Amino acid sequence: MVRRLLWTALCAGALVIAMRAVAGPFHFGLSAGSPIPAECVFALSSAGLLACASFEKDPSPPLNQSRFWLPFVALALAAIAAYAWTVRFPFLADDYDHIPHAIRATPAYLTELFTRPAADRFFRPAVFLLYAVEARIAGYARVPWHALSIALHLGVSLLVYLLLRQRRFGLMPALAAALLFLLHGSRPEAVTWIAAQFDLWAALFFLLALLAFLKGWRWLSLVPLLFALLSKESAYVYPLILVFTLWIDRVPTTRWFREAGPAILLTALVFLYRWLLLGGIGGYRDIGTGRPYILTFDILRTGKALTARFGAALEFPINWTHPLEWWLIATLFAAMAAGAVLAVAHANRRKIAFGIGFLLLAALPVHEFLLIDANLEKSRVLYLPSVGFALIFAAALEAARPRVAVIAASAILLFQFAALEHNLKIWRYVSQLAQRTCANAAALPTPAALSDISNTIDGVYFLHTGLRGCIERASGRPRPDIVIAAQPAPPDQLRWDDQSRSYQPPR
Repeated sequence: MVRRLLWTALCAGALVIAMRAVAGPFHFGLSAGSPIPAECVFALSSAGLLACASFEKDPSPPLNQSRFWLPFVALALAAIAAYAWTVRFPFLADDYDHIPHAIRATPAYLTELFTRPAADRFFRPAVFLLYAVEARIAGYARVPWHALSIALHLGVSLLVYLLLRQRRFGLMPALAAALLFLLHGSRPEAVTWIAAQFDLWAALFFLLALLAFLKGWRWLSLVPLLFALLSKESAYVYPLILVFTLWIDRVPTTRWFREAGPAILLTALVFLYRWLLLGGIGGYRDIGTGRPYILTFDILRTGKALTARFGAALEFPINWTHPLEWWLIATLFAAMAAGAVLAVAHANRRKIAFGIGFLLLAALPVHEFLLIDANLEKSRVLYLPSVGFALIFAAALEAARPRVAVIAASAILLFQFAALEHNLKIWRYVSQLAQRTCANAAALPTPAALSDISNTIDGVYFLHTGLRGCIERASGRPRPDIVIAAQPAPPDQLRWDDQSRSYQPPR
């Protein structure tokens, strides 16, 4: 009975998504202005079916490590095919703050990263230090900065593959899951936006630490863990995932502290230092109440974010603000069919549980940002949790018949590649719009006054936090003669118009 209800819900969700993709927003007795509800229904019902079909079985035998070069070559080629054309995308938003600071970094500045609280109340000194190293290579050139982000993402994808092999997945399911991580449609924000390198570095160090621990190098794993903790707050869930891994692997509880104790102690010490430095937990704050976002816990909102919305964003990472191309619609249909087939695979329950646990635990530090809308804004927070999604995907593939697994994996990977390219086209449009906007502002007769500008356009971060830096970059010099968002506004202030997406003269 339960499975029948889940199948009905899955088919209904797929039908509404298909109609929304083909016809756009419609009102046919039911409203489909936003595809999110239907995506949530499909994601939850497919997860329920997969859980119902899973069963316990003995762990896989030790794996043959031959053909180790195959996944590295396949992932590198996929990265080039998907991302090579993005290296010329103009910078956006915080890029115009982080890159100049990195270029001008001095020893005193680098020391203060570790000893003085940042104005934004974050403590991520390792990445700012790495930004300074990257700036020595890239300067202000777009191509090397984007190439470095793509290389970082490729490195994390290779670590995902190695983690899957360490968890006793076969070569082909592990490779398919690593490709899913590499090509996931949510990646533009994390990979194309230079200011989101925090997610890439944190995930890289996090997975290096976890792999070292699983290899038995318990003390050595503390080195990358320290860098992960100093890269982004998402890494603070490492001890939870470590203990969860020990539980999944049925390690006796009497050994948990001995195994995970050093990592727990290191995480606690770094957290305590951060707390004392920032005078509290730090991070984003609610504008209305002034409370840190991480502490704004509402059981209904958080429950919805960690289940329905989270699953929808992982299964259907499409930016719906632009019409879908025919090739994206075709692969979407194929991916929904493949997802329905894999949902009934008799997967290993422990492997499914490990994937779900990893996904949910990694999402805890960003739970307040998981209500991701149809424009995929803030999708960078999916980066580390989607390792769990890749683990679940590999477990389902491993349980399917070989031919079915190949067809299903191909369909889902093609869809993710199509969604990624669709989303990257939107990022190219917005980044080029930012470049034109700054060039036009730099050419204005001076002195000039400009209103504030949109924070996002079509889900892409625009110039709200980087307008002055962008204009000065376009001018090639400082521009104190251009006043931005003066209060009170001067009568000749040019105002930003969201409709025309340009500055307009005062009325």
